[in-house]
Amino acid sequence: MRFFLAIFLAFAFGLAQDIKWSKNYETALSEALKTDKAVILIYTMEDCSACEYLKDITLDDENVKSYINKNFILVERDAKNKSQHIKGFPFFGSPTLYFLNKNGEQISKVMVGATTAKVFLEKLKQIK
Repeated sequence: MRFFLAIFLAFAFGLAQDIKWSKNYETALSEALKTDKAVILIYTMEDCSACEYLKDITLDDENVKSYINKNFILVERDAKNKSQHIKGFPFFGSPTLYFLNKNGEQISKVMVGATTAKVFLEKLKQIK
């Protein structure tokens, strides 16, 4: 019984993790250079069901979170706020995801819309 309690507590407080989001695009690129990680630039909108699915289902998957935290830095921008758009990375639909190397150069096709955790994780592994 103690073994199962220890496993539960380790998972609840140690293994379960949240994705580490960067506060802004410039910070994300700076951190990417320091850590040799790629960047995922995500444009989202309020009241967007695909955005909610991406954040609440796909990005909440433990395998996805773990892989992202080891290999990527995420930065989210408000698609409705034009001042948050990054030059060279236009918004196509919500959500729009760009996969960038540590130098801010696009390294994969743009992804528009949400997908399952399994499919998203496979895409991430193809990128990095």
